[in-house]
Amino acid sequence: MSENIEKFDELVARVFEKLYSEFPKQIVLDPCELMDYDATGYWDDGGEFVDPLSEEDNEFFSYTLSWLFDSGYLIGKFGGAWNSRMTLSLQGLQLLKSVPSSVESNESLGEQLKDAVKRGSIDYATNLVRDALSANNVLNLLSGVFN
Repeated sequence: MSENIEKFDELVARVFEKLYSEFPKQIVLDPCELMDYDATGYWDDGGEFVDPLSEEDNEFFSYTLSWLFDSGYLIGKFGGAWNSRMTLSLQGLQLLKSVPSSVESNESLGEQLKDAVKRGSIDYATNLVRDALSANNVLNLLSGVFN
């Protein structure tokens, strides 16, 4: 699997976990927190915003949020890496409340993500998201809506 897809799946896992934990509040997602930076953005004494993200990570974060927003998983105000106030959409909440068939647990995807991130098991969280966003799982969720 490409490194970009793995990075995407990991970031989506962190975004989903954060929004699920804060639902239904619309929150500003801190890209430094979600991308494991030690620092965070701040305003210096001259009124300039200091962004510790590399240009590549800033773009990656923005494009990931944009994709989740455009795909209907998030709602709110999208304004790039530092200016987005989001929450889960109905589709995003339904996805995270679902119980993936690929794991042997009765917990919802959202609860499993919260537990995995809390334990520091980001690889497990990434795999959960990869499975959840697979076409097969999305089609199963849609078929459940119409039955």
